[in-house]
Amino acid sequence: SAHLLFRRDDQLWDWFPATNATTLLTDGFRWLPPVSGDTIFAVRENTFDDTWAIHALHLPTRNEQEIISPIRNIIDLSLSPDQNWLAVATNPDNKTLTVFVYALSYDEMGNIQAEKTYTSQHGRQNSFPLRDLLWVSANEVSWSASEGIWSVDLSQPDPLPTVIIPQSTNQYIMPSLTGEGEASLINGRYIPYQWSPDGRYFLVVEYFFEEGL
Repeated sequence: SAHLLFRRDDQLWDWFPATNATTLLTDGFRWLPPVSGDTIFAVRENTFDDTWAIHALHLPTRNEQEIISPIRNIIDLSLSPDQNWLAVATNPDNKTLTVFVYALSYDEMGNIQAEKTYTSQHGRQNSFPLRDLLWVSANEVSWSASEGIWSVDLSQPDPLPTVIIPQSTNQYIMPSLTGEGEASLINGRYIPYQWSPDGRYFLVVEYFFEEGL
């Protein structure tokens, strides 16, 4: 029957509209990416230190397992359309952006093995809290960094990232907030928003940080 998953106060619930019944699946999930398929991936905080762990919850069996730990300061998590890759963005020192990609394998009981297959490090840019990690296709993921918007094709034998959209060079003249003094120039930043289903078109938002334009 039809059902709806929702999160409330770090708890994950299942709602069945036909009976209006709700079932608590698990608690302590800080946040999770959009759900697709039978397995949910989410982030839990390790209470004994300042690190995080990524957990997988298999809905049919309610089997939950920790698949990746420890990780510091996760800022984004994204599952590939075919659920064979998990991309993770971290900001461990508040200055750099590190992107990890894990290859996922499943067994009949819903257990998952995660093998790190790709790592990339960049300078971090200020941005809206939009999704940085977006999938171009089942094997290609993109992200935003200080140099621009990058992507990598994971199906290649030796995946190498490329800048697909260089960072914006546009500037915005911001008047003095007090009415005194000189105006300042604010640099624009491109923020990835959404790929078209065929991966041919890309919606990007240009953001001027100080003014939020």
